[in-house]
Parts: sequence; C-alpha cells; structure tokens
Amino acid sequence: MAITQSMTSPTTITLSEVIFVAGTKQILNFDIYTSGCIAVNLNASTCTWKLSRYGQSDSVLSKNGSVSGSPINRFVVTLDSADTATLDGKFIQQPKITDLAGDSYIPSEGYVSIRPQTV
Repeated sequence: MAITQSMTSPTTITLSEVIFVAGTKQILNFDIYTSGCIAVNLNASTCTWKLSRYGQSDSVLSKNGSVSGSPINRFVVTLDSADTATLDGKFIQQPKITDLAGDSYIPSEGYVSIRPQTV
C-alpha cells in the first residue's frame, strides 16, 4: 500500500490523515514542492520522518527516508510491520528535509491513526 502525501515548502500545510492497522507494512510517499508549485530536487537532501503521540513532543518512531531520484521531488518512508506492531492510537507525523547546505525544514505535519489488530 502506498500513501502519497503532497507537501508545499516553505508553506506549512496539513497532510491528509493516514489510518492503518498496527503491525502492517506501510509505504509513505512524500512529494515536495515549493510554494510556487515547482518540484524540489531532493537528490542531495537527507529526508527523515518522525512519529509522536498526539499532544506529546517525544517521538516514538523515527525513520530515514529514501530518495529514488524519480521523480526528483519524492522521498519514501517504509514502515516495516515490526515498527508499528505495538502502537495504537492517534499520532502526529512530521517529515523533515535537510538540504546540502545543512538547512532543515519540516514542510508539513499530519495525523496518523493506528488501530490495533483484531484478528
């Protein structure tokens, strides 16, 4: 399952809510654009992703994103089933981009709801 989130930088926007069952593999695609809707070349950037419980600042999960180069403005975060197996509830996700000059920005954030497995 691939979830595509489009983000505009430097304007902070809210990502669509992501809902899934704990312990399932998820692939999150983030497409980054400037405020003028121009694709941002991420090939020389470091991309990370953090997940925190709603209302708390400490992250419960951090992942490195991978930049495939095609399209040039996309980075992908893969959540393996073990990453979320023990999680349940409402969370906030924040992707972070650090460019070649070392400047970092968080272009967006959004809700993640993780439901427990019932089977």
